Amino acid sequence: MRLRRKFLPAGAAALGALALLCACGEAEPREHADAETRFPLRFDNGARAEVRLAITEIERTRGLMGCRGLADGEGMLFVYPVAETRAFWMKNVPVNLDIGFFDPAGRLLEVRAMAAHDLRTTYSDSDDVQYCLEMREGWFEANGVLPENESALNRDDLDAAVRARGFRP
Repeated sequence: MRLRRKFLPAGAAALGALALLCACGEAEPREHADAETRFPLRFDNGARAEVRLAITEIERTRGLMGCRGLADGEGMLFVYPVAETRAFWMKNVPVNLDIGFFDPAGRLLEVRAMAAHDLRTTYSDSDDVQYCLEMREGWFEANGVLPENESALNRDDLDAAVRARGFRP
């Protein structure tokens, strides 16, 4: 009980701040944004997406599990502290996705298809992956965000979103 009482005011304050932000319709600045906040993400070819960031270990583990679907141009960007080989699965994800694996500079290295509810692991070929972007099936091709086009995500957008979540880019 003691822990519950200790943390309740902080949680209530955060909810109050979020409600005030939503009520005012303020889009900027996004101080104290949470894991459900969508951020604009541009690519060097002009393509755009709205992404939620998975930055903490818990957020990255949960990913899009339990989502009911994604709107066109909506996805989740997984941000890791170091670059290495990455692995994903589709447990409790009811929509087909494509995942793009990006190096520390934001360059797209490869895109893989992932089927809804597939428990098999999808690995990156590269061991230099720091960012992973899950989008609806076909989004990367439809938007020309492809390794052969030497596509890259906009680091200014990424850094601003990470800072808005309260983390250091």
